[in-house]
Amino acid sequence: GDCFDQLSRRLPEDGRLVRLCLRPSDPSCAALARLEPGSTVAAVAESPAFARRAEELCRRLSRDCTLLPAQLTGQDQGISLPERAVLLIPAGVETALSPGEREVLLHRTGAPTLRLELEPDEGSLRALDDAICRTLALRGE
Repeated sequence: GDCFDQLSRRLPEDGRLVRLCLRPSDPSCAALARLEPGSTVAAVAESPAFARRAEELCRRLSRDCTLLPAQLTGQDQGISLPERAVLLIPAGVETALSPGEREVLLHRTGAPTLRLELEPDEGSLRALDDAICRTLALRGE
């Protein structure tokens, strides 16, 4: 809901959005469940809401994990990362990073980096398909 509201304010008046419910992918959940008990995990995201959701997922799937804060500040070299923590990052985040941030995030050593992939649930995909069909019908296509 938060993302939908933020995006809708940025679109032109004739822009259209379809609300989708996203869930963590099965491979992402499995990777979190396979973490060693007692692992230290840092969810890295520019969005505090995404970081909170990633931390909640860690609490549910990882045994006895310790959560540490990490941040993307949006500025060159503006990443604060705990050295020995497993990083949990949004899949594809590297495309939105500056070259300095990308270097810091992707070339660190000492602990793994897990990508949290999100995918729409089946109901959302049906709603998207319906919205596309309605739009095409209105255009006469």
